[in-house]
Amino acid sequence: MTAKEDYIKYCNCGTYIPLFHQPRWLNVVTKKWYVQKIVHKDIVAFMPYTVEKKFGFHFVRNPHLSPYNGPLLTTDCSDIEKEAILL
Repeated sequence: MTAKEDYIKYCNCGTYIPLFHQPRWLNVVTKKWYVQKIVHKDIVAFMPYTVEKKFGFHFVRNPHLSPYNGPLLTTDCSDIEKEAILL
């Protein structure tokens, strides 16, 4: 599975996800969004982001209409859900 698929699975596991981090919101406000997945021991972090090209340069930034965006930690999922995300 890709990091984006794992992120969508995590968002659907029933935990609270802020509006600006939800995949539905990201699909509405941007055409392309990506997810970076970081694993450290039993903690998994996801960082959703967009890449914008202006004047020949690539910028990693928040999507339009999203005042904040940052990493989400999966410490509040059950062990079974964590294992499903990690595999």
